[in-house]
Amino acid sequence: MNASASFQCRGTPPRGNILYLIDGLGMGGAERLLVSYARQIENRGFAVRVAVLKCKDGNPMAAKLEERGIPVDFIRVDRIVQPFQAANLWSYIARHRPDLIHTQLEQANIFGTLAARTLGIPAVATLHTLDSHEPTSRAYWRDKLCNWVMRNSASRIFCVSDSARHFHIEHSGLIPEKLVTLYNGIELPGFENRRNAGLRIRQELAIPETARLLVTLAVLRPDKGIQNFLRAFPKILEGVPEAHYLVVGDGPHRGTLEDISRNLGLDDRVVFTGRRDDVGQVLSAADLFVHPTLKDALPTVLAEAMACGLPLIASNVGGVPEMAFHGRNALLVTPGDPDALAEACLKILRDPALAERLRKSGQEIVRELFDIEKQADKLAAFYDDLIASAARA
Repeated sequence: MNASASFQCRGTPPRGNILYLIDGLGMGGAERLLVSYARQIENRGFAVRVAVLKCKDGNPMAAKLEERGIPVDFIRVDRIVQPFQAANLWSYIARHRPDLIHTQLEQANIFGTLAARTLGIPAVATLHTLDSHEPTSRAYWRDKLCNWVMRNSASRIFCVSDSARHFHIEHSGLIPEKLVTLYNGIELPGFENRRNAGLRIRQELAIPETARLLVTLAVLRPDKGIQNFLRAFPKILEGVPEAHYLVVGDGPHRGTLEDISRNLGLDDRVVFTGRRDDVGQVLSAADLFVHPTLKDALPTVLAEAMACGLPLIASNVGGVPEMAFHGRNALLVTPGDPDALAEACLKILRDPALAERLRKSGQEIVRELFDIEKQADKLAAFYDDLIASAARA
């Protein structure tokens, strides 16, 4: 990551200088989404720069930005109670003087929008999660601070689903007029027509070509619910003996999940791949995508799975029903119910006509609602409006 002194843009003059500020650049959904949007916004004539506050798993997504020529700076702010580190961020923003700051994730939302307010720069924030904590916890007061800062400092607050918008109106005390729903988008060409790549992935992971392969892609945390699907998998194997399960991703819950798999005698049927960069190829190896999450604002990975032509099994929570429509492109189940997960999977695996109908419908839905080209056009229009308003003020 570098510290170049100016914004870079492929067009001259730029449509505007946009600074993206994010907590870290690990492999989470928000981080991967930022990379896609930064590239798309640059394509639309803006000069783009990214600043990251923490090192998460080595910040691997920074390389994706730098490959494109988008500058990435590390401005260390480890914790909220770090006034001297925060002063460095203020100095950095004042030096680069962007036309607009777009913040992602909690710490960036706090410091970025507050800095923008004090420096007279318009700021927008994106809320990716549906977090709620007990009033006795430290996280509760951190959320209260974040919401207060955004309420008073952000010009617009993007929510990734209508469900998330309603949640934050009800629980976060944010001003409804500032909250805008903007669905996550994906770059469709990266996920389509990869059948041959999928076959290579099966060979690499020693999964038979004739196996019925189910896959989950997630940061491995308890709230992703993978432990419930592992408990459902023996029942799936009773009905479909040739089934295999691929868990793609890494995280703090991995060891526990591997223990559950081992204790259930699933070692020869469950593969933990760890973190992968070739998401489109891995998804193309599968027959069915499973998302057993216990909470989720809008999981971008469902759009990626649909683009790869996979029918979906997903929990009926948060913003999931805004992209996984029961009986149309998915079967939705009650969260945390292994029996329901098993029954839904068996229903699709035993019915090729149903699987094909869900697959085709999913590809139509992702093109209609989650094409990042369309979402980036909407985002660019918001940027134009806010930058113009600030210039008139």
